[in-house]
Amino acid sequence: MIEPQGSEFFGGTLTLRAFSDLHRFFETIDHSPNAEMMDGLYNTIDNLTLQLRGKLKAGYYVCSLEPGIGKTSAIKAWIHNYLKRAGEYSGKGVVLFFDRHAEIKSFLDTCQLPADSYGVLVGDSTEMGKSLNARGVGKDNISTALVLFTTKQQVIRRTYTTGSFNAVPVFHYLGKPRAVRCWDESMIAGRDLTVNASDIFELVGTAERRGEMELAEQLRCLAMTLYSCADSELIDIPDFGMELKSSLRWETNTMRKTAETLDILSGRVAEVKVAGKGRVALDCIESLPADLQPCLVTDASATFRGTYRLHEEYQGGIVPLVPEGSCKRFDPLTVRVLHRSTSKTTYSNPKEIDKVAADTVQVVMSRTSEEFLVVVTVKDIKRMSTAILSKLNKPDRKRVKFLTWGKHTATNEYADIPNVIVTSLLYYRPCDYVATMRAAAVYPASEGFIPKEYFDEFRKGEIGHHLLQAANRGKMRKCVGSMCPEARLWIMAAKATGVEGIIEEVFPGCTITEWESVAPKEAGGIREQLTAHILADLHTGTVNLPWATVRKAFGIKAQSNFRRLYLNEATFQGLCMAAGILINRESVSFSLNPFR
Repeated sequence: MIEPQGSEFFGGTLTLRAFSDLHRFFETIDHSPNAEMMDGLYNTIDNLTLQLRGKLKAGYYVCSLEPGIGKTSAIKAWIHNYLKRAGEYSGKGVVLFFDRHAEIKSFLDTCQLPADSYGVLVGDSTEMGKSLNARGVGKDNISTALVLFTTKQQVIRRTYTTGSFNAVPVFHYLGKPRAVRCWDESMIAGRDLTVNASDIFELVGTAERRGEMELAEQLRCLAMTLYSCADSELIDIPDFGMELKSSLRWETNTMRKTAETLDILSGRVAEVKVAGKGRVALDCIESLPADLQPCLVTDASATFRGTYRLHEEYQGGIVPLVPEGSCKRFDPLTVRVLHRSTSKTTYSNPKEIDKVAADTVQVVMSRTSEEFLVVVTVKDIKRMSTAILSKLNKPDRKRVKFLTWGKHTATNEYADIPNVIVTSLLYYRPCDYVATMRAAAVYPASEGFIPKEYFDEFRKGEIGHHLLQAANRGKMRKCVGSMCPEARLWIMAAKATGVEGIIEEVFPGCTITEWESVAPKEAGGIREQLTAHILADLHTGTVNLPWATVRKAFGIKAQSNFRRLYLNEATFQGLCMAAGILINRESVSFSLNPFR
């Protein structure tokens, strides 16, 4: 690890003026971080000045102060002061990297920079992208913009061929590489690569129809080989001898993404992971060029995310800017946990959605004068919000706001809401975590394995990262000395996630209690519920109850899943037999056994 940036590296007048402006701004909004936090903010400002002066070694300089302490405000204060004195530093360029267009828009809307001082470079396939590119000096003139705002995807895509940030002219200011680089939130130096064996099979038919019989056979053999592999086995991906993504016209986005991933994996070694009954081939490549360093990284989750520990262990160059003792405390925060399955399958059942709605509404009505922020998945937003709002009267509906995973970072829109309800944690397949571990370490499969004992802590760190970001959209993001203000958080999560341990690390000092469900409990599991539902319908006089009717009532979309999980499953068949229910294959329906 590079030695931390310390107090001996005073950036001079620019740093002191920006820090003084930041301090005055905090006074106007009654914001009072403790002394250690202010030291971290000073180091963050000073890092930008030191980059400007060329005084830093290569490395990622990480500010891990929690959301709401003032990282973004510190950067804005520095930019404003630099714009006033750019001539003193030979007019060196600045570039800031963000995840999403909305984050760039929010920064610009609140920073209020002179139009001739900045430019934006983003994809223009959306109206927001086009609008952003037109701001400041305009996309066609960004080389004259002292400050450039762009997305992380732009730097990853545009440096893929050259492997160099400095060699890409579009990122230059007046013909020279920008000297000051700032990376907002999550920094992973590699790109994870995953491809499902089933998705590879999907490409075979298209290859055959296009007359690419040799390619079709290669794809078929690769998929079959994957299915024969054990977990964590290494496999050689064949060299396909062509660029798959552009050589054939693939019918779906999934097929195009699969072809693109295979293009990168072509001729490489991959690790195989078992995913249920399927198989996944995974690897990683370096996505951030080495000459992007030195670079400031502002990531509130860096203290407990395994991504930074893995980068430091395998690559080195992580430099902390936050002194020990600056960690925010959450003693005034009460977290209530309800253990409940929150899987996609569970939430596809309308009855489970209704239970979530009942428990959410009970909490909302327990504090009738306060607002609530409810975090849901994008897939569930319509059904969940409809179910919750339908149980509230019109005045109470206005107190409830909704936020989806994927948009749970870098917004202050809900910063005054004291109550946050998380209806499910954001988590991924085990194989996706393994691929992300490799990407964080920039450690390809050809070099060996990352120790398996790292996995559990890494997974918890990633779940915690998303939980911290989502929960801190609410009032708890604010700071009173070293504490958050009084706030409340409700979380629904399966017990197997170990959510209590994650909460303790993410929100040190908080109080964790049980959240008791008010939703009525149904006897038995899903198979018993299905049997009871079928029997009740048949007893109303229905002679033949279509499978599809039952399937849709329980939110099971695919008939193939209904067959596999229930109709062909011994336990469910036994329950039906005991209840006198016939499973009719020819008429695809249920009926009562006339001899019972």
